[in-house]
Amino acid sequence: EMLRVTGVQTCALPIFLVRALLATSLLAISSLLFSATALAARPPSDPQVRVHGGLSLVQGPLPLGVSLGVDSRVGRNLALDAGIFASMPGELDTTDLRATTRDHVRVRHGLYTMPGLRIPHPQPRGFRWDVYVRAGPGVVWTEDIWDRAPDNTSGQMDPAGFAGVDGVVVKNSLGLRLGVRTVFTSIYDAQLQSDQFFWAPQYNAELVYQFGVKGTVN
Repeated sequence: EMLRVTGVQTCALPIFLVRALLATSLLAISSLLFSATALAARPPSDPQVRVHGGLSLVQGPLPLGVSLGVDSRVGRNLALDAGIFASMPGELDTTDLRATTRDHVRVRHGLYTMPGLRIPHPQPRGFRWDVYVRAGPGVVWTEDIWDRAPDNTSGQMDPAGFAGVDGVVVKNSLGLRLGVRTVFTSIYDAQLQSDQFFWAPQYNAELVYQFGVKGTVN
């Protein structure tokens, strides 16, 4: 019986990345415009925009990928983070494990938009730090590495949900951001020929540049 495979081939990856970059750019521009409006109505001591980029622990051929995003503060304790992550190009090692869908499916790339709730706290004089709890929608690119999948090229792009926590420390305009999040999605399992619930953890370490920082923010 012929094995049914859904999704697109790995060679279509550049198209996905272009679409992801365009979508993320639109989200980032919207966030920046919204933040600029909010900035005009707030004291100059209230930071509004943080651009972050760095390394992301993903399930690609290399353990580390790249991530980039814009975190826009839209209220005293609310922020909107829009970004993208991607693993390095290359083929994944195959596996014969089939106990669960998580044994043979790997997250390769994705984009997200996550509103966040800032945990209120007083700020020290010499630097600033914040912790956000976030959740929101996105899109992920997954790949099936089952050793019987045709040519190990079966890929899917599916809507997903994200939830996680990130913390940032900023001195003057530069800082460090560490985050952990979980990806939730439903993917098509070619062997079972049905949609299966799937989740995967993700970790990030990024540099931060913060705009419009003056004074002390509580």
